Amino acid sequence: MSLRERQKRVLASKDIIRDARPGAVYAVTDAAIRFPETDEALRSHHPVRWVILVQSTQLCQAASPRTILVVPCSSSHRGKLGSYDLSVPRGTDGFDAEAVVAYVSLIQPILKADLKQYKGFIGTDFLSDIWRTLASVVGLSDGQPPKS
Repeated sequence: MSLRERQKRVLASKDIIRDARPGAVYAVTDAAIRFPETDEALRSHHPVRWVILVQSTQLCQAASPRTILVVPCSSSHRGKLGSYDLSVPRGTDGFDAEAVVAYVSLIQPILKADLKQYKGFIGTDFLSDIWRTLASVVGLSDGQPPKS
């Protein structure tokens, strides 16, 4: 693969990235998301997975960095939620499934090129919940999960 082909592969389409901002919901390639505590052989793979962007608008929409910070989501979560994971409120823009979990504890960078389709915006109230939880995850607060 030539250098130009490799560079094109990691650049996000301008049509895709124009809606990128904190709280935006995107469908991404499932392979872009890592679940370190899950055996990859046992994991349910999907053609796409939903994520919530949690990086500043300026960095989301810039050509550099080529990565973007996301909170992966799942509608197939089983069992008790982790302390730093949130249930996405029913009816939240961008989500069709009944019970969706936002794995804030698994915040991770992915390539912007893996963003496939803009799905919606979660709203400022739920985004605030994510920010508070994320502050605990990265040690910017007392380290305890926020009380809902």
